[in-house]
Parts: sequence; structure tokens; C-alpha cells
Amino acid sequence: PTLTHSSIMRSSVFVVAVLTACVAAAAACEPPDCGRPDLGTCGNACCKLSFDFNANADTLMHTLLSLMISGGPDGRYEPSLTAEGTLGFANLTKFNIPGNVKFLGQAIHHTKVHDYNDTINILIKGPGSNSIVEVFSTSQIAGALGDDG
Repeated sequence: PTLTHSSIMRSSVFVVAVLTACVAAAAACEPPDCGRPDLGTCGNACCKLSFDFNANADTLMHTLLSLMISGGPDGRYEPSLTAEGTLGFANLTKFNIPGNVKFLGQAIHHTKVHDYNDTINILIKGPGSNSIVEVFSTSQIAGALGDDG
């Protein structure tokens, strides 16, 4: 099929909308989306989500990075500095990691009342135009057991 400007724009809008939903889903719980308490799976409250996309890893990484830099869907996300010295995401493509791991990212999410923070870790993997985004959220406060996340 031939790609047109219109089809690329529709695809981009869809990817941004879905990724915004992914990032929002990994955020701290705000009613009515509560009711999924975690009782210490990660030694503290945490959450893992996994999404399949019909988009390449580079597109997904750049879209998520833009969302992080702009504050995310609720304006309370802040990209972290990686061990590689880049903001938001480390590019791991040159290492040919098994499982087609392409990027690792991280952001801090400040909860609505700014009392607590969550670390959001993001793994992007997959060959070609099919990618998987795995998002992990971990409460940064000790003792956040059963926080309805």
C-alpha cells in the first residue's frame, strides 16, 4: 500500500491516543479506576501493563518521550536521566538484546496532591512494525501496600 500524508497523520494520531492511554493507565489511581490493590508483588505497591502496537519501536519511543517532556496526559510526568546520559529513554538497539529489546525509559509521576511519586519504567521491544510496550509503575514511598493502583 502507498503511504499518503493523510494516512500517516491518521496513524500518528492513533498511536499518540493509544500511548496517552497507556501512560495514563500506569498513573497513580484516581477514581473511578481504583479497585486493583497490589499487596506487595514488588515488595511495595506496583503495577505492570503490556500493550501490543502495530508501530515500530522508534515511533513509539519518540511519541512517549514527547508525552513525558510535555508532562503527560495529566501534566505530572517528568522524564528521568538514563545511565547513558539521555533524557527519558536509553537506546539499546546497538546491543542486539534477545527478545528484540530496543529502548528502556523512565519517568517520575507526581500524584495529584503531590504527596507521593511513582517511578514509571518503560520497555519497548519488537521487530519491524510490531512492538510491545511494557510499563511498570512502582510507588516511591515505603509501605504503599494495597494502594488501589
